[in-house]
Amino acid sequence: PNVDGKVAKPTLGQVAACEDNLYAQLDVAHVRYVLLVGAFALNQLLPDAHISRVHGRVFGWGSWVCMGITHPASAMYGNKKEIKQEIGEDLARWAELVANDEMDWSMYTNSQWCFYCPIRAEKVDNDGIGYCERHWKAKVEPDYGSLQEEIF
Repeated sequence: PNVDGKVAKPTLGQVAACEDNLYAQLDVAHVRYVLLVGAFALNQLLPDAHISRVHGRVFGWGSWVCMGITHPASAMYGNKKEIKQEIGEDLARWAELVANDEMDWSMYTNSQWCFYCPIRAEKVDNDGIGYCERHWKAKVEPDYGSLQEEIF
């Protein structure tokens, strides 16, 4: 929406009015992968997630494989070099993920799986990411290099 010549964050009513259309478009397009660009997009699926904590993390939602990234416009503010590097690394990870067509995604297409292993999640953190009992107890921010090997 445009308010007084400025782009404004959509209201909950506006989001709700478009929600069915969004999901219908994703279904018609038969997409498997959904890249959530920015906190607003991420919060449509994971309402309590903070993009600064979960960017670059792959998770399943319904039949989609999803990942959130920091919105590129944020590179105009703050530590630009660090944010640009973060976005670049996340996009490279996303490109590799999407290019791997031989992967069996069935275990990652449900938000109830542990983020670290193919075991049903028993607990969910404030960001909406699920963990099995073993990983919940040892929950730490993931090391993305080794994590990609472990998950995939």
